[in-house]
Amino acid sequence: VEFLDAICGRKKYCQVKSGPNTINVGDIEEIAGKFRKIKNLAKTNSVKDLQVNDLCVGVLYGTPEQLSSRYHALEEEHHIPVFIGKEFWHRLTGEKNFYFELANSPSIKQVQINKISPKSLHGTCSSFANLHCKIATYTTTKLKVI
Repeated sequence: VEFLDAICGRKKYCQVKSGPNTINVGDIEEIAGKFRKIKNLAKTNSVKDLQVNDLCVGVLYGTPEQLSSRYHALEEEHHIPVFIGKEFWHRLTGEKNFYFELANSPSIKQVQINKISPKSLHGTCSSFANLHCKIATYTTTKLKVI
């Protein structure tokens, strides 16, 4: 997605992942490669405003301590920022407590946001779709799928 970062005010190009353990070893180079292509295309098209931290990965739930070593490899080896849970939603919506409001939403009240299992997440996909209205209400930015 493409969004205006509510914390720094910069446009972000973000690959969104569902949780802190949802990428494989092969995904590291794939994500880094896609971001390299974007940077190269920006150079080719003389886009001067694209900064290193404008390309990021956003993780819907969890804490930095829960991030797998593969996410750490993205950050440390490829210098791709990873925003997870509360920080991701704060940047996306501008609402500091949106993550917790989302976790307490009636649509997913059965799911504890930091202890969600992939099976539980799969079962609540339609609930997440229904949260689109809540996200649209809180966000002060435009989201664009890229």
